[in-house]
Amino acid sequence: MSGCIEEWVEGRLFLAFAQTRTLLTIADLLPVTVEAGEYVGGLSDLTGELGRIAVARASQRDAAAVQDILQADLIISTAIIELNVNGRYTKKSEAVTTNLRKVEDLLYELSLQRLGGRAVSTLREREQPPSAEEKNEE
Repeated sequence: MSGCIEEWVEGRLFLAFAQTRTLLTIADLLPVTVEAGEYVGGLSDLTGELGRIAVARASQRDAAAVQDILQADLIISTAIIELNVNGRYTKKSEAVTTNLRKVEDLLYELSLQRLGGRAVSTLREREQPPSAEEKNEE
């Protein structure tokens, strides 16, 4: 049953992130009772799903979206490292670290593309309203 709950947690966390760009706490999952290990497992698996989205967004040269995913992965990584008392979640921690590095690599590749003259959107560009010149180009 624990594996089922872990998968449900992953799905619930993914849905919340997709809708609101937030990470749910274990308390946010009530009324379902979730053990700490199930929550950590769901968080760890979430980083794999977020990594797949990061690849899709990177292929569209959307550095801002990849940066958002990197921030979520960093938060998850930090939390799991802090919880990994006595090596309890070592495998999950290693999976998160691997997924985090993959997203970092995507951002590095996007930065190389930008330096090479290819159009890559950044977080700053995404948050700023378009200039008058950009509006005219549309």
